[in-house]
Amino acid sequence: MKTSRIKLLIFIGSMFIMTGITLLMITNVSVVQAQDTTTTKAPTYAGTKECASCHRGITQAHADTNHALALVDVSKKKTAILGDFDQGEEIRIVKLPGEDKARPFIAKDIAFVIGSGQHVQRYLYKVGANNYVVLPVEWNVTSKQWEPYKIADTWPAPAYDWEDSCAACHTTGFDVDKGRWKDPGVQCESCHGPASEHVKIAKDVGKKPTDEELAQVRAAVYTTPDAQVCGQCHSQGVGKDNHPYPVGYTPGKNLTDFFQLVPKDSADHWWVTGHANQPNMQYNEWFNSTHATSLNDLAQNFAADDKCLVCHSQDARQNAQLIEAVSKGDRAGQAPDPLKVTDAKWGITCQTCHYQHTDSKEPFELVQEANSLCMSCHTNPTDSNGVHHPVKEMFEGTALVTGIDGVAGEHFKAKDGPVCMTCHMQQIPVGSSTRANHTFRPVLPGSADGKLPSACEGCHKDLTMTDMQFLVQDTQASVQSRLKTAQAQFESLAKPQPNTEEMTRYDQVSSALNFVKNDGSLGIHNYNYADALLTTAEHDLAELGVAGASSEATQAVTPAVTAEPEIQNAQPVSTTETVSSGVHPVTLIVIGGIIAMLLGFAVAFFRKPGA
Repeated sequence: MKTSRIKLLIFIGSMFIMTGITLLMITNVSVVQAQDTTTTKAPTYAGTKECASCHRGITQAHADTNHALALVDVSKKKTAILGDFDQGEEIRIVKLPGEDKARPFIAKDIAFVIGSGQHVQRYLYKVGANNYVVLPVEWNVTSKQWEPYKIADTWPAPAYDWEDSCAACHTTGFDVDKGRWKDPGVQCESCHGPASEHVKIAKDVGKKPTDEELAQVRAAVYTTPDAQVCGQCHSQGVGKDNHPYPVGYTPGKNLTDFFQLVPKDSADHWWVTGHANQPNMQYNEWFNSTHATSLNDLAQNFAADDKCLVCHSQDARQNAQLIEAVSKGDRAGQAPDPLKVTDAKWGITCQTCHYQHTDSKEPFELVQEANSLCMSCHTNPTDSNGVHHPVKEMFEGTALVTGIDGVAGEHFKAKDGPVCMTCHMQQIPVGSSTRANHTFRPVLPGSADGKLPSACEGCHKDLTMTDMQFLVQDTQASVQSRLKTAQAQFESLAKPQPNTEEMTRYDQVSSALNFVKNDGSLGIHNYNYADALLTTAEHDLAELGVAGASSEATQAVTPAVTAEPEIQNAQPVSTTETVSSGVHPVTLIVIGGIIAMLLGFAVAFFRKPGA
């Protein structure tokens, strides 16, 4: 009897073990060790004063930025208020909480100013301890007049509740449960995370830390150029308990664990063109852009090279800057190792274009003049083995292919003509104002059903919308057709012998076609130059004996104005990712083996003696 019980216990234990293994295989779950929260205390917010004790220059420069001025206490000093109270009394009439009659609110009623006033300025009224409401009237800085700020049918309403709807993105260290914050405005720890551990380590190591100690100090705050840090506020979505911000998120964490971005098919948030129609959606737009995927696109390219990271990865670019600073003696400690394509984690992020610490001389805190910034990457690299990304050269008409002269573009030659941002970051209507779009896609004529201005009509006032739409469609259709035909003919050629006239023509065709193809605009950046490149390629193909190729020049495209245009609305690009269920044929085979083993154990343990 005792032996039977032992066998039974062994059998049951085996069942549990085998079942556990089977479940792990079926669900494809990785076993990880959780962090010991009983001994590790999460860092807390130290406050701007602590940051300034060591980083005084940076904090002083940051103090005048739009981020730092996202919330300003004016309970005692009213100088930050931009609104003119000598006008607009009829618009400012409200019935303030605790008062019997409606009246125009005045500067004395304002406890905090919301925003630096780049576009509009809004105001907070104090209802009680840690309880504020947003007033339903805003000051339009551009038009210099009072305007209703209507986000609900009545006031006060939950939408105007400061703590529930707004505070997390206008303060630093906001506690959603207590309705309190560490600092007003977007200060250091909003982007670098709670810094109490950083401060503690810095004080412990003193003024002359070793390289190892200095590395520990730096590692205690988040300095990665992570677009999610900006996305915690510059986005539209839903967080925990339906808050419009990611409750519990701190820099370094995965934003999607705390926040669900609005879907791309939400008509309340997106224009039909795929551009945002609500404020603070820069991250939503960027997230769906090719800038966000630039590193992945590089990694998947068979020709990926580490030197490409300077344009395809912001953390690689930042890493290179740190290495250079150490070599020049401008930064203490050891220099990091150069990043490789397999090591880099971030593509082109917000920090690639925007300098976050100081009020840059350029608009929107750009790291350099806007057009130069775009052209620093959208150009053909000097160390390229071929024509790679010649947008700058196409737009300006720079000679790039041996034997083909450059043709200056009409856009480039025009006085006060368009630049990159004119079309690719045009101002899109958003709420009561406009914002530069971060999809980096122009609104083409006819693509928005007349609900948005096209990128062309700001300059081409001599053409109707229909004319403009046909001009774009016909230009791109012509260039694409010629390019496709020439490419097919080129691919049919056998590669000539080196150092021959045929090889020279062959290389010229290859470079000319790549020039037009890799520019990507299909003639819009500079039609005359694209036409010249294609004409030369077509002539060379004819000389190389390609059947069907013609050395005759192709007639230039002219605007078509007589037919009705075919309107095709540009939609946001979406990708479908197939998620594996975790059950594979190999898994089923192993499960079958385990079941057979269990049956074998049962027979071995319970068979009768002599059976």
